[in-house]
Amino acid sequence: MQGKVYKYFEKHVKEKELGDKKVLDVGSLHINGSLKPLFTDYTGLDMRAGKNVDVVANAHKIPFEDESFEVVTCAEMLEHDDCPFITMGEIYRVLKPEGWCILAASGIYFRKHEHPADYWRFTAEGMGVLLKQFENVETHEDRDEAYGIGQKLCNFSQQLASRQAVTANG
Repeated sequence: MQGKVYKYFEKHVKEKELGDKKVLDVGSLHINGSLKPLFTDYTGLDMRAGKNVDVVANAHKIPFEDESFEVVTCAEMLEHDDCPFITMGEIYRVLKPEGWCILAASGIYFRKHEHPADYWRFTAEGMGVLLKQFENVETHEDRDEAYGIGQKLCNFSQQLASRQAVTANG
């Protein structure tokens, strides 16, 4: 993990006082850095076993109940996800109302790096699309990274019921 990525997460964790919240770190395998030192109640999830991985699972089907975490982080993983929109739906599902999602992913000019594969590059606008279910969204980018943060304000059941009602009513 690049130092500036860690600093981005550290800034938001401190500003929003999230360090003592229950956190799920999606894509937690420690390859070149970890967010674990920022949190006291940390669970790491990755598709591969290794350092900082508490649960081995694909982020397309996160094995936790709805609304289980107060914070979900995902640092430099989404570019390796063959379907990041499914992952974002799962992140939203496991995040509690009033919870925060904090993201960083490779930007337009970041070199290709396979861990195990490399599919995407993101912009601030792309982060906005990934966070479209969230409120209080902030995004930005630099040459190497795109960043996003958003807050979930309603619970998953309410949102699902609202979507079903809209679909049923045409």
